Amino acid sequence: MKMDLELVRQILLKAEAEMPANQSITWSESDFPDHDIPVVGAHVELMMEGGLLRDEKLSWMEDAVFVQGVTYDGYQYLEAVRDADVWERTKDVAEKGKGFSVDVLRDVAISIIKKQISNHTGLEF
Repeated sequence: MKMDLELVRQILLKAEAEMPANQSITWSESDFPDHDIPVVGAHVELMMEGGLLRDEKLSWMEDAVFVQGVTYDGYQYLEAVRDADVWERTKDVAEKGKGFSVDVLRDVAISIIKKQISNHTGLEF
């Protein structure tokens, strides 16, 4: 399976929007209609290993995915790629590089955001 970084972003956005305080959530096939639950579950596991989601012993079964919460690093990544325009520009830059990771995407997004701030305020980073 190839990591789908668009799905990673979707999972983080969905977790943030739906996560009750200090509780876990469960998603089914209808929550990600463009993806099979095993694919979503595998991405949740990778995101837990990468420190974007809180770790939980069981993250998915055949028909459901369980998410305990977003980590600090997950929120930092999400803040960098939240804006749709920044996300599209980030993907464009990353695709020109012929390969990218979550860390590279975050760094590219932050560079784009810094440039936007600099253009609007004159502040240099």
